[in-house]
Amino acid sequence: MHTRDALSQVSPAVVTVVCFNEKGEQTTQGSGVIVAPDGMVVTACHVIAGAAAARVTLPIGAYFEVEGLLARDTEADFAVLKVEGKDLPTAPLGDSDQVRQGDGVLTLGAPLGLEQTASEGMVSAVREAPEGGRRLQITAPISPGSSGGPVMNLRGEVIGVATFHMTEGQNLNFAVPINDVKPRLKDIGRVAPLTKAARKPPARVAPPSLAGSAQSLYQQGLAALPENYNAPRARGQLEQALALFRRALEERPEYLDAWLQAGCCLHSLGLWHDAVRAFKQAIRLGPGFADAHFWLGVVYARLRAREKAVDAFKEAIRLKPDFAEAHFHLALSYLGLMDYWNNPATKVDCRRAAHDELRILKGLSPDLAGQLFQLLDRT
Repeated sequence: MHTRDALSQVSPAVVTVVCFNEKGEQTTQGSGVIVAPDGMVVTACHVIAGAAAARVTLPIGAYFEVEGLLARDTEADFAVLKVEGKDLPTAPLGDSDQVRQGDGVLTLGAPLGLEQTASEGMVSAVREAPEGGRRLQITAPISPGSSGGPVMNLRGEVIGVATFHMTEGQNLNFAVPINDVKPRLKDIGRVAPLTKAARKPPARVAPPSLAGSAQSLYQQGLAALPENYNAPRARGQLEQALALFRRALEERPEYLDAWLQAGCCLHSLGLWHDAVRAFKQAIRLGPGFADAHFWLGVVYARLRAREKAVDAFKEAIRLKPDFAEAHFHLALSYLGLMDYWNNPATKVDCRRAAHDELRILKGLSPDLAGQLFQLLDRT
C-alpha cells in the first residue's frame, strides 16, 4: 500500500483533543483516534489529566463535546473517551504483537496545533516497560500536541498510541501497543466524568494560523467527501468539502488537485457551469492531466454539449490510452449524438464509433463493456 493510501485510510478518524479547566479556559491540547462509530476515542492519558472538560475536533471541522471517560490506564498512558457523535469515521486496528524492529511506521496528529500532520519512521525497538506491558520505540517524531495520536503500520492499521518522547535523547519516541488497549475497548462500563463539572467551554477553539495551509485544507476537504453520494447528508458534506477546497485555492491558486476536486464537488452539486470553469482551470495548470479532461467531458455531457464532450474524452484517452471510464463515456456521447443528428449516415458513423469503443473496452474492463453492450443492444 502506498504511504498516501495508508494515511488516507486513517486520517478521517484522527482528531484533535482540546482540554479545559473549571473556568472553561483551554489548558492542554493533544491528538486522538476514533475507534468506534458511536464516539469511542483513544488518546494518551496525560492529554486529559486534570481536565474538567474536553472537546474533540474532526479534520472536517466538526467538533463534539467529550461526555466522559470509558477507560483510563495511567501507567500505560492511554485513555478511552466517549463523545456525543454518531456514525463517525473509524480507524482500522492492527495487531501490535506482529510488530518487529525495523518495521516502517507512520504517525498522524496535531503537533503545536497543526492538524493532520504526518510523519514517517520505523520501529527502533519493542521494549518491556518497568510498570508492565510493552512500549514501541519509534523514530517518527512525537511533538507536543501529537501525543495520543495513532501510530500506524504501512498497511494503514493502527498499531499503537503515541505517548511521549524523551527530551534528553534524540529521536526517542514511544507508543503504547494497540493490543494493550484493545481489552479496554471491549470491557466498557459507565461513562465517568473527567473530573468535576466545568463551565461550558468557548464555542470554538481558534486554530493556529499555520493550520490553514493549502495542503492541510486540501486533506480536510478529501476527508469531508461523503462515502455514499446518495446518502441524505451527502449534499452538506459536499458543500463542506467544496468550501475547504476553495480555501486551499485561496492559499495556493495553482493547486491543480484542489481545482479538480472542487470541480467534482460542483458537478455532484449540479453546479455544472461552475464545474466547467474549475476543470478548465485544472487543464490550464496541467494540460497533460487526463482526469481533468475526463471530468470536463462528463460535465459537458450533462450540459448536452455532446460534441465538446467527445473532444474532451478523446483528449483524456490520448493522454491515457487505457482509461476505461473515458472509453465508456466516449461511447455514451456517440450514442447521444445519434439522437442529435438527423442525417442517417452520421447516425451510422456514431454507432460504428460506439462499437469501436466497445471492442477496446472488452480488453480494459469487461464490466463496462457489458454495460455498453446492453445499451448498444437497445439502440
